[in-house]
Amino acid sequence: MKILFINNFFSEYGGTETVMYEQAVKLREKGHEVLFFATDKKPFLEKEYEFSSYFPKFTNYRSKKVLLNIFNIIKPFYNFEAQRKLNKFLKVTKPDVIHCHNIYYHLTPSILKVCKKNNIPVVMTINDTRLICPAGTLLQEGKIYCDEELCSSYKNPFYCVLYECKNGKFLQSLIVAVEAYFVKKFKFYNAVSAFVCPSMALLELAKRSGFEKKKLRLLHNFIPDSYILNKHIYTQQDYFLYAGRISEEKGVNDLILAFEKLPDIPLRIAGSGPEEIELRLYCEQKQLKNIQFIGSLNKEELTEQYQNCIALLQPSVWFETFGMSILEAFACGKPVIANDRGAISELVERRVTGLLLHSHNTDLLEQYIRLLWNDKEFARQMGRNARKKAENYSSENHINNLLEIYESVIKAETFFN
Repeated sequence: MKILFINNFFSEYGGTETVMYEQAVKLREKGHEVLFFATDKKPFLEKEYEFSSYFPKFTNYRSKKVLLNIFNIIKPFYNFEAQRKLNKFLKVTKPDVIHCHNIYYHLTPSILKVCKKNNIPVVMTINDTRLICPAGTLLQEGKIYCDEELCSSYKNPFYCVLYECKNGKFLQSLIVAVEAYFVKKFKFYNAVSAFVCPSMALLELAKRSGFEKKKLRLLHNFIPDSYILNKHIYTQQDYFLYAGRISEEKGVNDLILAFEKLPDIPLRIAGSGPEEIELRLYCEQKQLKNIQFIGSLNKEELTEQYQNCIALLQPSVWFETFGMSILEAFACGKPVIANDRGAISELVERRVTGLLLHSHNTDLLEQYIRLLWNDKEFARQMGRNARKKAENYSSENHINNLLEIYESVIKAETFFN
């Protein structure tokens, strides 16, 4: 089978790119041919990728100079260059199936029109909530959880503007709301044959938001083989760990407030993000010597941090679509304390693989941290359970199920043509 992966970036940009490339590696191991189409943002995941000449130009929309260019106003909504170059690419490569990951704002849904024109079935992974919430966070004013799911429930993306949901900024909220309206108005995503949801929570959210039930497929992400092969350590060094983006929706500020009341318990924060400087400064001003920022780590360094911690802390306040860092910690034999948002409870079972709490409940977070600090045997027992759970998320099962999805849409496309 010849499979084309389409994503905004073919570089080490984030978790989506990691998942996509690991899927590609496993598919190649099974003898399938895998190709990629993305913007030309470098460095590429494959240095000498032979088809990179077809990649459309990457535009950095965070640059003020770019925003002042009149020609860039339409591009985040409809990328004519991406559409044109993909059409040429498809004529040359002729894939059997196309698998899209993130295409918003850069490649744009304009490319789906080309896929349909060439009669190639499209599978799309919903990696986040951007097809449901214009801001992609399900947070009002950029920080309050939207329990009513206003934009999807009332089919009106302009609630995003009313509540300034995109980073609490009116103009940013207006842009994403207009983009969401434009996409729905012209029904670009009707060209997708199957939407892959990495969790039941996301699948149910998509269903409530009006996605066709027959197009939704549940397929959990998988843990890389290296994590399963690595040793899992049930002994601990005396620290808790946070690993991920340092931003408001990830709840890192709640961790800081909790550990401010726990001066005798160390916290290590691995990662970087928009709130990093502000939170570092806060810790310096408050002289919180128990909190250590250890920066962005490579895979081996992060694995070592997982292996030696007491537990991983994941206090996200937004809708988590899966939780790869949780699965990584599980594979290293560590329990997780996390907010019960989105898919989290599908991984973290109360007092079995970890402890669950609700957003901004720093008092309960503090209690749970103190509990595992004082009862490390309880933490070890949950870590053993977590390791067993991680082993259920193998790459072999994931790829076999993914291939079944590909085969079903190819069969359907052949039948209707």
